Amino acid sequence: MIVLKIDEPSPAMEVDDGELIGVIEVGSTDRRCSPVGGCIHWKHVGQGYGTEAFQTVFTHAFESLGHRELFLETKATNLPFQAMMKRLGLTNLQRPGFQWTEYDTLEASVTYTFDQAT
Repeated sequence: MIVLKIDEPSPAMEVDDGELIGVIEVGSTDRRCSPVGGCIHWKHVGQGYGTEAFQTVFTHAFESLGHRELFLETKATNLPFQAMMKRLGLTNLQRPGFQWTEYDTLEASVTYTFDQAT
């Protein structure tokens, strides 16, 4: 898991040496296809933290942890996340996903499955 921090703390999100701005995690001990999940606090979206952090996590998962494929899923309406995946070169891997259940409604999702060569 990677925890991102910045130098100017906010009382709502204080950590020992800065402000928590996001978390990204590679799940599963099954290295064939492991899920990746994460989020960046809304007030830091669009500043490049997510792109840099996800790229770092992808590299670490493949090169240091030995994962063969990674899997991400997001709501089809989450256009900022999809734009970030495009910046990371994952546009051609976008596929219809499953259904998110939120507030008793179903929402379509988009999935990304990729390997280190991608």
